[in-house]
Amino acid sequence: MSRSLEGETVAIACWITTAPLQVNHVGYSEAAFKTLSSVRQQAGWAPRPANHLNEAVSNFLAEIFTRIVPVGSEYEYKLSVAAAEKLFADDIFDGLLYPTVAMRANADNFALKLRYANDNLRFQKAEYARIERVRDFAYDITWLDTATELEEDGAIRWKGRLDQWVIREPYGQLTFTAQNGEWIARNRDGEIVQPE
Repeated sequence: MSRSLEGETVAIACWITTAPLQVNHVGYSEAAFKTLSSVRQQAGWAPRPANHLNEAVSNFLAEIFTRIVPVGSEYEYKLSVAAAEKLFADDIFDGLLYPTVAMRANADNFALKLRYANDNLRFQKAEYARIERVRDFAYDITWLDTATELEEDGAIRWKGRLDQWVIREPYGQLTFTAQNGEWIARNRDGEIVQPE
């Protein structure tokens, strides 16, 4: 990416939905995936829009929501912001789903309406990191802190350390495996033990 983020910090939060989530999708087209060198296939929600007008609108939205915007050209976001505001105006949907440009459209972003977020999200965890190096569509980071609770006012309650697993019973044992890029710990009975 063209933007220099080295030395900056970022907080990444994980939330769990507690109710069905209905989103409108934008930015998913074969052309957008090809432009970003994505390895994913088009989702199949509507692989062939019903007519030329729908196809033109779909391709236009895909282009503006997956555009790589260089530093100093942030005004180029105005079009996608205007489209998002229009799509957000309808109460049918709880938010928007669109491809993550920073990951070559191999992952997704959600923009949720405040009413849905306030009523239907449960905080799971947050991680705080410093960006050490920016490479083409990749980041080298150093993890700095973690959290599994929020303050009463909604602020993140940082632990001041990274997660750690604790063996509570004498002569206890944990077995670790890597699954989907994360460590999973299990006790002798095979039960998952969460880090603290």
